[in-house]
Formats: sequence, structure tokens, C-alpha cells
Amino acid sequence: PAPAPAPRAVAFAVALPWGVMIVRGHVVLVALALVASGCTPRPAATEERGDAAKALAAPSSPTLASKVIPLAPAEAPATCLVVLLHGVGADAESFQGIGRALAGDVPRCEMLVPDGFHPFDRAETGRQWYSMAGVTEANRAPRVREAGIEVSGWIDSELARRKLSGDRLAVVGFSQGAMVASWLAVHRGVRPFAVVMLSGRVSDDEAPTKGAPVPVLVAHGDADAVVPVSVVEPGERVLTAWGARVTTRVYPGLAHRVTPEELREAGAFLKRALP
Repeated sequence: PAPAPAPRAVAFAVALPWGVMIVRGHVVLVALALVASGCTPRPAATEERGDAAKALAAPSSPTLASKVIPLAPAEAPATCLVVLLHGVGADAESFQGIGRALAGDVPRCEMLVPDGFHPFDRAETGRQWYSMAGVTEANRAPRVREAGIEVSGWIDSELARRKLSGDRLAVVGFSQGAMVASWLAVHRGVRPFAVVMLSGRVSDDEAPTKGAPVPVLVAHGDADAVVPVSVVEPGERVLTAWGARVTTRVYPGLAHRVTPEELREAGAFLKRALP
């Protein structure tokens, strides 16, 4: 078990048997569940390509997220929205500390931390954006695309509720959430003003939509045993070829977790990218 947090620290944790991710800062302690590469079999997500543009235009279901944690802006009213997507097996509760750590750099942005839209299929608790059961290099991209379409539709409803345009959106994702975030970076009709990928990868096999270049921060540890650092350079090439402006930060000795240094970098990146 993790040691007790220091006084005044805020603690959020999801403890699962195969490991935790710990973020330590002066006022934030976050524990996030990690997932091993193997998964218990379950029916795989559909691998049919479909018409992504048509699906993105379809009405979204506001009930997809079983739980959404809103973090109010420090300076109301909110003029932008930052959506945070947790890793597989975690949930909104475990990831809200990331939003709190970033909030000071974007005080006019409301943070939304949703649960993954589907129950985690390796435990009785936790959520996921798509199933990792039987995932391969061939079928990962269709699963990411399906999750991206679901998340994009939900985001549209949240932006409309706040009367915000699509360019007032940023997305921050960790691990599986970062994979979905990378899809959103180049496939939303109106691109986000920024995307942050923490310990993720790009898995995409369809041409991007036309849109303004979006700044993307790719932050990754060179000791990551879950999503190896070798995926960073190919993903950077794909995003750049499809119109993103990519900034890459590789942290020596960092495993599959988030550090205060990364969060400082991500916060400064969001601040610079604000419209």
C-alpha cells in the first residue's frame, strides 16, 4: 500500500491487484490503476470501419458516462472546457486530482472528468473506453475509433450545454485515455485547442478530417513497460502528417505513471495554447 499522504494532501485512489499509479505533489496525491497487457476474454468491440463522419454527426447520449466530476473554473464564467480521460481500469474519482493539478494554469476553463463509458472487463470496479480483450495491432485502431466517436458525441452535448464552441475544448488523456485523445485531435470537425497525451500511443488507420492544426503534447517515460517509449516516434509522425503540431517530452527513468514535472509541463502547454 502507498504511504499515508502528507498533511493537507488530497488523496484519491483506486486499488487494483495488478498495480497502481501514484502522482505526488505538494497538494495532490493520486493513485491510478494500471492494466497489464493480458485481459480476460469478452466480446470484442466492433471492428467495422463504418462512416465515422456520419456517426460523429449523430445525436449523442448524455447517459454514456455513469459519473462525471465537474471542477468549476477558478475565474467564472468558464470560457473553455477541459475533458480528462483516465486510463483503463481507473475511473473519474481516481483521475480528478490530475484536473485539480492543471486547473491553476487555465483558471477560466471548467474541467470535466467522466467515467469511462464501459465497465472494466477485468474487475468488478473500474471503467474503460474500449475493451483490451484480445487487442492486437490489427484491431486496436477500430476500437479506438469507436471510443473516439462515443466520446466526441458526448463532448458535443457538454459544449452545447455550456454554449461553448468546439474550439474552446482541450482534452487530456492518460494511457488508454490518451489513445482516445489522439483520435479526437485529428477527427473532430472543429479541432480542440490543445490535446495532452500522457503515456499513450497513436493507433489510427483512417484519414483525418480537415481542420486547423492542433497543438499536441506527447509526454512519455522511457522506462514505461506498459506502453513502450518506442511507440512515441511513429505516433508523432502520424499526428504531424495529419496536421497536428506535436511537442514531445520523454522523461528518463519514468515508468507508466504521471509525475508533478509532467503536470507542470502539461499545465504550461495548455496555458500557451489557450485561444
